[in-house]
Amino acid sequence: MTLDTLPSEVRNLIFEYLQATTHKPTLSSLMRVSREMYAKSMPRLYERVRLNASNAEAYFGRLTEDGLGAIDEEIALHKPHLIDYIWQLEKENDELPPWASQFIPPPIARKICQIWSTQHLFLEDAPAAIFLQQAVTSMEYLHDQLYKNLDGLVDDIDEYMEWISTSVVDNNASVALGEPLAKSLSLYPKVWEGVAEMLKGDDFMKSLYQICLRIPANWPGTAAAQYCKDMLLTENLIPRFIGTFCVHNVNPLELLSMIVVREDLHIFLRPEGSPGMLSHEASIGAFMSNLLNIGKEPPYDLVPNIYFYNSQYTDVDRVSHHSRGFWNELEEARNDPPVSGFKFSWPVTLKLYGPEEEVACPICLETV
Repeated sequence: MTLDTLPSEVRNLIFEYLQATTHKPTLSSLMRVSREMYAKSMPRLYERVRLNASNAEAYFGRLTEDGLGAIDEEIALHKPHLIDYIWQLEKENDELPPWASQFIPPPIARKICQIWSTQHLFLEDAPAAIFLQQAVTSMEYLHDQLYKNLDGLVDDIDEYMEWISTSVVDNNASVALGEPLAKSLSLYPKVWEGVAEMLKGDDFMKSLYQICLRIPANWPGTAAAQYCKDMLLTENLIPRFIGTFCVHNVNPLELLSMIVVREDLHIFLRPEGSPGMLSHEASIGAFMSNLLNIGKEPPYDLVPNIYFYNSQYTDVDRVSHHSRGFWNELEEARNDPPVSGFKFSWPVTLKLYGPEEEVACPICLETV
């Protein structure tokens, strides 16, 4: 079936109607209709991506498939108009000059722009992470080669390059790391050492503000705690600046390092009776009390919004630890005299969701 026999006005109406779809094959077809449809459909096609061993290579495409030599070839081919090439990669620049809009990006640059349209990346397994590692390497190499090839073409190279990101993931994107990936990194650390370093490295994770960790349900608590700690520290062991953090299948007492979270902490509890798991009532009470004690020592700013899911205990007003009500402890701490000029303040919101409540993870969108 073809739309070619229809009047152009009718075809355009059909294309506009199809723009609302989330069906990826349809969006992929729309991208091939015209440059205008490409510009409209491409961000939607790449908006949410789940990568695994079977599709990661295709996702990164020309950025990685022909190695670093292909980057050299593309830059050499476009050296006469290298400034136009760079303008296409200035993803922070919303107002391209007129001449740049006429420049059609070559394959590698076009693939980078597509990848930068991804707002949520679910990295399911270790093989997918290998392709991500290759993409990170390619991005670093491209940035270095562009810098070198600008020498002699412009007066101030840094001015032209300052907005060209070396990150594969957009600054506003969220990332979820799947259970198979967690298992590989934990069970075979030497095999996947390079992947682990990449995930903790600045060029991939430094700008991420929303992270979701999916922990295997049968993991011992020590392994879960170490994995969370590893993913929340940079390669230089500095805490990341994370706005929203979601973690699945955990005992909250393993997560007391979560003071690095700035806005929202979402904890999907292991079932009661799991190895090392106290009752949900006791676990939540101990977690909140211990977090309160940490926050009394300046300069810690505690996470203001905490959510527990799959909890057998949902009476948020009666959360306690060792028979001491959490909210009473919090009020006492607020009324304590300042210590070294520090007045304690923790405007916390706590919510508990029971196992019968179907709630989707705000990052990976999977329902409990």
